[in-house]
Amino acid sequence: MLNEAVLYRLLLETKGQPPFPRFGDREAWQAVSGRPAAAQIRELAAKAAGRVWSICEESSWVVPAHLRGAVPDVDGPWIDLFASGTAIDLAETDYLLGDLLPATVRTRIRLECRRRMIEPYLRRCDFWWLGPTGQVNNWNPASQLGVVAAALYLCDDAAVQARVLAKVLAHLPAYLKSFDADGCTSEGVKYWSGGFGKYFVLAHLVESRLPGCLDLLEGERFRRICRYPVMLEMSPGHFVNFSDSDEETTISAGIACALGRRCGVPALEEQGLRTTCPWSTGLSRGRDVRSPHRSQPATSVARPTRLCWSWQVPIRPRLGWSRYVAGCRCGVRLRLAR
Repeated sequence: MLNEAVLYRLLLETKGQPPFPRFGDREAWQAVSGRPAAAQIRELAAKAAGRVWSICEESSWVVPAHLRGAVPDVDGPWIDLFASGTAIDLAETDYLLGDLLPATVRTRIRLECRRRMIEPYLRRCDFWWLGPTGQVNNWNPASQLGVVAAALYLCDDAAVQARVLAKVLAHLPAYLKSFDADGCTSEGVKYWSGGFGKYFVLAHLVESRLPGCLDLLEGERFRRICRYPVMLEMSPGHFVNFSDSDEETTISAGIACALGRRCGVPALEEQGLRTTCPWSTGLSRGRDVRSPHRSQPATSVARPTRLCWSWQVPIRPRLGWSRYVAGCRCGVRLRLAR
């Protein structure tokens, strides 16, 4: 087996060919973690623990194409889409399996997510996807989602959570400005799902922890954004293609159904219900990972049985919140529920 340094350099020189092997690692782990067979839960937890530990051992969670050098800089972790997705998976695996995971594994999850996600996010201001000087696109909500998940699921320090949320809320508007007044985005339908879909999950996590304090999807503006994939669909599963989006694009069923209900856009919910695979067995990223026990398309239209884990299991605060907690260096103050 190639060591990590050789693997990263090889993939960098060949522009990602052959495919980065860790994609297969993550999908196998998601299938193990997501199988609902209650009778085998301890066996599955043991398998998940092994895969989780292997992922924590990786020098970087960033794919080679997104690195700023030939090999990962372990002293200055970068945050990309893949690192964010890994943090989400780890956080939700820890939340759902809980004490079924060995204490050492749960401790390692917290250590790695803090070191690779929370601390770099709070310390650095040079992530181009934050804006406003960089080119803001779907990376903004997608990358910040992993940080929010790590902070809310795994961190017991209310002050750190407040700093993360303050910075996220300060930078999310830069992403929303990329949409036109009619709700359109130049990134196409594919990255509407990968960007605004992540914004929706992020909003859900934040609102679950701060009930009644804010609504990140309120207003006609968001209904227009939700109508975007509906307006671009020419026939079932076929969309007007531009940017990086293909004509045949699959919208996450879980994202479409939940967003359609939340924002009052029935057409978007219906679009999700009639997708080829109307389930979402992945985690909160909304990926339609076909695990072995669901390898065949559904024969009839039905609501997805699993939208995503974080929507099925409400997040409960582990700490007593103070009513107000000072935000990060930007001076934002968050009104937090007790």
